[in-house]
Amino acid sequence: LLVLDELVLVVVMELLVVEVVVLLVVEVLLEVLLDELLVVVVELLVDELLVVAVELLVELNVLEEVLLVLDELVLVVVMELLVVEVVVLLVVEVLLEVLLDELLVVVVELLVDELLVVAVELLVELNVLEEVLLVLDEL
Repeated sequence: LLVLDELVLVVVMELLVVEVVVLLVVEVLLEVLLDELLVVVVELLVDELLVVAVELLVELNVLEEVLLVLDELVLVVVMELLVVEVVVLLVVEVLLEVLLDELLVVVVELLVDELLVVAVELLVELNVLEEVLLVLDEL
């Protein structure tokens, strides 16, 4: 009976642990559901507020004026985006010019190096390198 009593106690303790785990899972699920519910409620409230606002604007006969203002605001935003795009294009143009300048410098340096190598090889072949070096030394 004592062994059975201990076994029952162990089983009850394990069931309590399982119950605590289940409660924690349920708590997390309820938090997630609450977050989702809040999102849905806010979306519904915003939709309802928009409907009420449009109805009120129609009743006050100012819907057309509000739409014109919104239209002008959209136009201003689009114009500002175009200005930003032009600025970005100008920056890209400057960067391309700088890169082109750098590329030209590298190409010229490579050509000069290659020309010097060819010139020295030609002077060696003509057996006049020593004389040229002496003249350069004197200069």
